[in-house]
Amino acid sequence: MLWKEPLANLQLRKSTRDRIHLPIRTYIMCLSDEAKIILSKCGISSTLKRGTMFDYASFLQRLDNVMLSNATERWIEMCNTIPKDGNHFISIFQNYQLIEQLLRMFMMRCKNLKELRLKKSNQLSCPADALLQLHLLPGAEVSLSALREFSFDGCMQSEILSKASEISKNIQHLQIDCVCNDNEGLAKLIRAQQKPLLGLSIESMTLNIPNIKNALKNKVNSLTSLSINRIFSLDIFSNCSNLETLIIMHRERFIENLMERFVNSKFPKLRELQLQIDHPYLYQISTLIKNTNENLTSIYLNWVVPEDTKNILLLFSTITTHCPNLTEYLGTFANDFIPYLPLFFEKCSKLEYFYVYDDNSTFYDLSNVMKLIANVIPKRLKMMWLSESWMCNVEALNVFLEGCEKRLCEPLLFFICNRTNQHIDLIRRYVVKNVLTANSYIID
Repeated sequence: MLWKEPLANLQLRKSTRDRIHLPIRTYIMCLSDEAKIILSKCGISSTLKRGTMFDYASFLQRLDNVMLSNATERWIEMCNTIPKDGNHFISIFQNYQLIEQLLRMFMMRCKNLKELRLKKSNQLSCPADALLQLHLLPGAEVSLSALREFSFDGCMQSEILSKASEISKNIQHLQIDCVCNDNEGLAKLIRAQQKPLLGLSIESMTLNIPNIKNALKNKVNSLTSLSINRIFSLDIFSNCSNLETLIIMHRERFIENLMERFVNSKFPKLRELQLQIDHPYLYQISTLIKNTNENLTSIYLNWVVPEDTKNILLLFSTITTHCPNLTEYLGTFANDFIPYLPLFFEKCSKLEYFYVYDDNSTFYDLSNVMKLIANVIPKRLKMMWLSESWMCNVEALNVFLEGCEKRLCEPLLFFICNRTNQHIDLIRRYVVKNVLTANSYIID
């Protein structure tokens, strides 16, 4: 199991990241004698001539070219294959040779590769950038035929993606970054897929991508997850009635009708909604929420200045009345709606996480509101993180915490920014009572 994605497993944990190079030793031992000779000739000491009991390379199911490059570079450094007086070019050359031999081995031996990530590195001289044409390597027609997930840059050479379309036809999850042109190879890859597309994440740098939009049009109705970074078109996603997760990020202002048809469509299975739109139309967000059949469990909203601030109460009243299954609310919360917070908590009785931040809001004293919340605080609430511009007096905080003691099933992580020593003493007392978590006291 560990050898299905060994580099990712080590990268995942902070405590093991400095050991990301360790699997490289085993992979080198799996190389053919011919490949080991090539590495030896370029200065990588061949101390790993013996083979392995198992063909560990054949177990690989997830391949990430940038992560592989980082691991091989680290291995070369740790094994001191570069003379102390060696120059930087030698290390780049050795890393290139090592990566190439490993990729050739993976293409020949991996028969069950499920996930591929081909990305340009942020480093100026990353050897992996020169080895993006995996689909041209011997054995790729077999090893890459079973891919289910493919992550890559949309500006990758059209020829590379065209070749990929001839081999990888069973992809169900696409993550496409940096779509800066109407890449015909990308459009061809999308059209070639024979299984339902379940997940799509796309970052568009331009609105003029007709070939890509036409290719997507016939493939997206099966989507369960959609992430769009910079809106290029939403009409083609209007019939995605199986969507469970929707993420939209957009920084510039946009014309109102760009989202109109989409938000008026039905999304009865949508559970997770994340909208990071700097200048949204709040009435459109309200309409979208109303069309989710009350199934939303998670909402994340973040904006700078809405185009229709007059509809801010409409939006939050819509959330209150149309999200009875909500367990998470994160993001902006309008000061104008603070008096309705008790109603919000009463209606969203399944709420577990309430996290509000709003750097642009004015100070608000919610002492009276906190007293009312004490009677309706959701029993499963685990975190309540209030905006830095909100405050309440000690009396109101005490009433609220008494309500927590009576109603909550487990200790609450609670944060309020504007605290006096009296606030801190009160919070400490309820930490001792196990009403609040210890982190509620130490957060500052």
